[in-house]
Amino acid sequence: MNQQNRQVSAEEKKKMQESEEKRTVYLQSFMTKDAIERCKNYFL
Repeated sequence: MNQQNRQVSAEEKKKMQESEEKRTVYLQSFMTKDAIERCKNYFL
């Protein structure tokens, strides 16, 4: 039973790490789009 709990927590950690990476990528893409919009406003 302890092995099962450890395995679940390891899988949970992996899922949390993946969601954290997705969130970071989303924020980076959002920030990049925001920066592009600001640049367009300066140049147009």
